[in-house]
Amino acid sequence: MNITRKRIVGLFEVGAIIISIASLLTDWPLWLLSNMVNWQSHCIRVVFTLFILTGYAGVVVLIILWQQNCSLTKKVQHWRQVGNELRFYSYYDAMSGAYNRNAFIRKAKSWNNAKSEMAIVSCDIDGLKLINDTLGHNMGDQLICATAEILTKTCNHAGQVYRIGGDEFLMLLPVKTLNMELDILIQNIRKHVAAYNQQQQLPLSISMGWALPDNKHTLTELIKIADYQMYQEKSLHREKVQKEWVQSLINNPIR
Repeated sequence: MNITRKRIVGLFEVGAIIISIASLLTDWPLWLLSNMVNWQSHCIRVVFTLFILTGYAGVVVLIILWQQNCSLTKKVQHWRQVGNELRFYSYYDAMSGAYNRNAFIRKAKSWNNAKSEMAIVSCDIDGLKLINDTLGHNMGDQLICATAEILTKTCNHAGQVYRIGGDEFLMLLPVKTLNMELDILIQNIRKHVAAYNQQQQLPLSISMGWALPDNKHTLTELIKIADYQMYQEKSLHREKVQKEWVQSLINNPIR
């Protein structure tokens, strides 16, 4: 066997080893894959250099490794996308786009640790269960999404809006970044709700309660105070909301 043939055979042996390693890497845990892509790219450059020196044998190895690299890259991109989606839905409510309960718990802990002063607004959609039971959850979902949009628009980056439960929302507003009085913010929410109702057949009603920070209460206690006020307002709204809802259906039947 002459020197040229020995080089070709040796190249194939090296290529087979590299291909085996590349195939094995595609089954490794996901946290290693991104690093492996760079490693494989380096291998391709090495094989390309060998191709210049050895000819067609290097082409074969180069093509196979390129295919392995493309397959691995696609897997990495896919799992990165999956990871990003999982990360997004771990903090955001998929339907309304507001932050979810998990995000609220994390944020509340960090703010408690930092002893930040937070203004609290507790919000609850009036009559949502009745709407879900009579018109279906699609209509109720529309009101949930509309509520999240109104609260986020009114908040205007001064704080965060969280969907805590089915029809329950919380607004956490750092006093330092609140660019308006809290009662003005509440009035703006009511104005946006009124504007929404002028364009919709099914009226939206939101009961709200709020609390300002002081040195006597923790964030959890302030939320309880805001919830108490919200439920008081909700009890006052109940009969009025039902009458408005029934009258709206009579005047504008929803098909």
